[in-house]
Amino acid sequence: MNGHNITTSDPYPMLNVDDTDMAGQDDDIGALGSILSWEDEDEANNLANFNVPPYPNLMMSSNNNSMMSNNNSMNNSNHNSANGSLNGANNILNFPGMNPNLANLAALGINLNPLLNPRNANAMVSTDECTDTETITTTSSAANKANQQLKQNGNGNSNASANGNANANEPQMTTEEKAKANRDRNREHARNTRLRKKAYLEKLKATVDELCKERDTLIQERANLAALTSESVSIRMEVLIGFLSLRSSPTQFGNKQAWATLISEADFKCVLPVTPYRSFCCSEVQMDCCVRTVVGIDALVNDCASLHLLLNNIAGYSGEDKAEFNYSLITEHNRTSSVCNGNQVMARWTLQTTNLKKLGAKSEVSKSGMLYCKFNSHNKITHIEFMFDVMAFMLQLKNAMTSPFSNFSIVPNTLQTANIHASDLPMCITLATRPFTIVAVNNAWETMTGYPANLVVNAHSPKLLQVPCTENSKKVEQMMTCILFRRCADIRNIINTTKLQKRFRHSFNLFPLSSDSRITHYLSVTTHYAYFDE
Repeated sequence: MNGHNITTSDPYPMLNVDDTDMAGQDDDIGALGSILSWEDEDEANNLANFNVPPYPNLMMSSNNNSMMSNNNSMNNSNHNSANGSLNGANNILNFPGMNPNLANLAALGINLNPLLNPRNANAMVSTDECTDTETITTTSSAANKANQQLKQNGNGNSNASANGNANANEPQMTTEEKAKANRDRNREHARNTRLRKKAYLEKLKATVDELCKERDTLIQERANLAALTSESVSIRMEVLIGFLSLRSSPTQFGNKQAWATLISEADFKCVLPVTPYRSFCCSEVQMDCCVRTVVGIDALVNDCASLHLLLNNIAGYSGEDKAEFNYSLITEHNRTSSVCNGNQVMARWTLQTTNLKKLGAKSEVSKSGMLYCKFNSHNKITHIEFMFDVMAFMLQLKNAMTSPFSNFSIVPNTLQTANIHASDLPMCITLATRPFTIVAVNNAWETMTGYPANLVVNAHSPKLLQVPCTENSKKVEQMMTCILFRRCADIRNIINTTKLQKRFRHSFNLFPLSSDSRITHYLSVTTHYAYFDE
């Protein structure tokens, strides 16, 4: 490649480039004159006077065919890149003060960017490491950025000019006009403020009126609820007092219709402590909590009958007279000592006998405790529970009883506990179903009736002692009703006869006996008997 010349059609002389001389030049401006040989001496002088930093590795190819081949491949591979390179070359050709010889070099595709931008000298690369296309593209990008900056500056200037013209067109206000405008603005602001305050006050008044209405409605509802609650509590307390009164009545405790007005027949329950001195069905006992639960009206009547039977036996035989007692709710400061909460009531109560001493008992008996009662929406009792000291009341019973029944303080409730042979009272055990066959008698019963055990056991019923008379009919009917409903009974002064046809007045108690949690037998215990005079 030594000694190649580059000839163009430009009016400028040919540029002679020696490759061997370029490879070893020093870093000074004078070296450029030894590398480039110009036919026109003036052009060479102009180039020497141009401020160009040293570029020791600058190499230019003088092969026209190679340059044309590179340009053709560049155009074929990337049309956009070629356009950018062409624009970059045009920018270089139009550079102010551009030497015509340098323009010829740029037209031939030689990279002159390092010559025109001395600050980027360190970033210059040789023609062996990058193509002329890359150089032209870089130059084109720089030119495009410069054009965009000029356009932005032009737009900014135009906007500033427009704003300045607009401000210049605004009319200038005098001092009085400004003061008047301020006063008008203040008046408008004050008027708007008054309107806002007025609207706010109206809203507050409406809110207060609404709150007052809600308060009045709430007060009225509370008053109605208090009145309804007070009325409901009063009714329920009356129902509770009626329950206790009916329970203590010796003649009305068996009235089922009266009970139906006080308790809920479908789901009524009465919970009581286990009392060994009273008769009850063993199926009612809950051994885990030592209480028994009475369910339904029939079971409640049976429990009342057991209570009356207990108190009637305290004074012994008293003819047709029976014990009387009353329930009462404890009051404090002329008010019932009770607590009501919704459908529930808790109260303190007492039971007090009134005529036991008159009937022959040693003393009156009493007991006190607490009760818990629950009502339904119809003010009927669905659940009631009595709580009291069982052993303390049992001690009172022993101290108040008189003979002969005072020795029989524990009432048998099962067939297994009915030890009739250990008692001095005449006793007889029969089946609980017809024909009520006698299954066991003790010696006292044999003595009273004159019938030996081997003659009546499993062969006859107590009917063999009955005498057909009008006086017995009502009492026998009463006894059979008690047996039918499996409740205990207190039969007074029924007329019976012995084996020798000797009549006697017979008073006895009937106690149901359970076997396998159901009543299967009855125990008859004679409390008094007296023979008629012949």
